[in-house]
Amino acid sequence: MRRFKIRNGEEPATALRESWDPAQPLGAEAFSILPQSGVLQPGERQQVSFTFSGHLNTTASVTALCHVEGGPTYEVGLTGEASYLSYSLSQREINCGFQGSIAPGGKQVLKFFYMPGVPGAFSRTFQLKVGGLDPENICLKGETFFPMISVNLPWNIEGNEKYEQLIKHLQQYSQRKKSVEQKKTQTPRTQILKMENVKPRVPDSGIVPNTQLQIKMVTMLIEEAALELQEMLISHLPNSFPDKELCQSLVKVELPEYVLDMGTVRKGYTERRTLMITNPGRMPVSFQVDVSALQGTGFRVNLDQIQSLPHRHTIMLEVCFESAHRARGDVDVLLPIEVAKGPTYNIRLRATVLELSLHLSGQGLEARLEFSPPALKMGWTPQWR
Repeated sequence: MRRFKIRNGEEPATALRESWDPAQPLGAEAFSILPQSGVLQPGERQQVSFTFSGHLNTTASVTALCHVEGGPTYEVGLTGEASYLSYSLSQREINCGFQGSIAPGGKQVLKFFYMPGVPGAFSRTFQLKVGGLDPENICLKGETFFPMISVNLPWNIEGNEKYEQLIKHLQQYSQRKKSVEQKKTQTPRTQILKMENVKPRVPDSGIVPNTQLQIKMVTMLIEEAALELQEMLISHLPNSFPDKELCQSLVKVELPEYVLDMGTVRKGYTERRTLMITNPGRMPVSFQVDVSALQGTGFRVNLDQIQSLPHRHTIMLEVCFESAHRARGDVDVLLPIEVAKGPTYNIRLRATVLELSLHLSGQGLEARLEFSPPALKMGWTPQWR
């Protein structure tokens, strides 16, 4: 079936009468025209439908004539063909076989990989669908840890606004938590007595001596770095598992420096300090002390590498400073401790070499003994016999 429109475009406005007639009788019965006649007013449109209803394996071609009363005759060529539709298939059965099947009585090992980016507990659910059965949920739970150590030394965060804000936040949280716990276990009278006996202690500015506070801050810094890389991790997951370099970047964060100040050391003397390095985490930790940073500084340590220090175990690190070959003045050196698959901890080692000199001067019967530096100046008057 085909359709087209006829429009009366005569001016001035006069009615137009038209009628249709197939010109050739052969094959004309296969075509029908609706409407076959009608009247169009000026500017009016009329839709005309041509329908072909041929018999099987027939072809027809005719010319339809549109007679306009008192006007010209328009011709429209009509052709049509009717045939039997047929097609063929190379094969009517496609056997895909068994895809990922398990033989009767057999087993299949499923491996689940999950890389948590943030320390702490996690829970993820996977779905396993077998055939037309309902899917089964597989829940993957665990807790994420990272290798870490702690040293019984204070931190120096003076001048670092980021660290100062973190410590302030942790201190306020700890104080609120401690206050709530005390209110639960103490009577009002006990609280008043304890407050009367408290002597306020103000720590040095920029110094963080609390080991537990340091551990919490390290965890927060690791978590912050992990969240910053979360979008990058998600972009890797759809195609492949994140590479080792990307995973290691999660723990390569900058931490505050520990400070070990030997104070004043007289030239020719040796000062020693014994430090405790503890594994506060939940997994064995390995670390390496970069002793190459101490060459020519007067400082030395008694170990360089530790493998698999167990949870809550402590190892002693002896730090010595030999002033014999050092000039008078301050010595300042940074000692890195690199934790395997974890952050790097830095210890700032300091010492001041003091060199004494003796000068004897006097006039007549009075003499004076002078030391350098002037802070050790003293004098005496001998008695002569």
